[in-house]
Amino acid sequence: MQAQLRRFEEEAANLNKVLDEQRAGLEERDRLIRQLRSNQVSALPPRSLEALTASLCEKEANIALMELTAPKNAASNQALEKLRAERDQLQVQQRQLSNTRAMLAEERKMRK
Repeated sequence: MQAQLRRFEEEAANLNKVLDEQRAGLEERDRLIRQLRSNQVSALPPRSLEALTASLCEKEANIALMELTAPKNAASNQALEKLRAERDQLQVQQRQLSNTRAMLAEERKMRK
């Protein structure tokens, strides 16, 4: 009975050791995945922000060109409104991306 109890205790200790090793391995993998994700995410906003800014500039130029040269009729007014709506949508995306970028920078500061 004593020998069996000792064997169970040893088995439980061995299982706990294996669990601790696996837990440590999972925590390390989780840390690495988070670090990789953070690095990838931090690389995206500057590129996306540049692309959005370029798109906004193009929309603004097209709007200005249409306002100056397009005939004042329903079709050109409709096209102009469409461009303005697209510009507004790009501005919203730009604000959201800027906010996301600021939040990521703040998270990075807090981790250090």
